Amino acid sequence: MATDPFGKKKQVRESKVEKDICQFAEYYGWMQFKIVSPAFNGMPDRGFTRLTEGRSEFIVAEIKQLGKRPTKLQQIRARELRAHGVEVHWFDNLEDAKNVFRR
Repeated sequence: MATDPFGKKKQVRESKVEKDICQFAEYYGWMQFKIVSPAFNGMPDRGFTRLTEGRSEFIVAEIKQLGKRPTKLQQIRARELRAHGVEVHWFDNLEDAKNVFRR
């Protein structure tokens, strides 16, 4: 949480968390893109991919505001994607994402 000039704690916006994670992932060679699926609700926010030593890696991630969790529908979509072999994560802070994207 950030502190404003008057000493009140402000919640960091989800868009800020998402921006920081995307910038970090790009630094480590990941291409990132927004997932937009108007006819299929509950899909994760972002996709990430990179080619490492001739091997393609693909991750999707739901990004939330600090302390927030994916909705029930988002959790269902994550299970469906995992059942199809997709690596799915959810992050509410940059530190957790660093552990995934530094590998």
